[in-house]
Amino acid sequence: MPAAIEQATRLLKNNNFKITKQRKAMLEYLVNTATKHFVEVTSIDNFMRQTFPKMSHNTIYRNISEFATWGLLNVRSRVTGRRSNSNAIFSMSITTTLSVVIAAR
Repeated sequence: MPAAIEQATRLLKNNNFKITKQRKAMLEYLVNTATKHFVEVTSIDNFMRQTFPKMSHNTIYRNISEFATWGLLNVRSRVTGRRSNSNAIFSMSITTTLSVVIAAR
């Protein structure tokens, strides 16, 4: 197991979190994608839903939130605006990205 994952699991265990196969898979995915500065939450959600089809979006986002609370991730939201060609209505899109802290420690 890579040192970053061991460090993260130790931190979670010390704070009374169970290390489920889903949490371990998410940690592995985050460490493996840490070569990018930021990872979009939707890519994590897609990976987790492909790996664990019955896993809910709420569970995935709750785990991301918990990882951020314990300092394993930094969360950043970016708002972009686009004009619709048909009615010239301005719409906003919010993209949330994460930077992985555990790989840098």
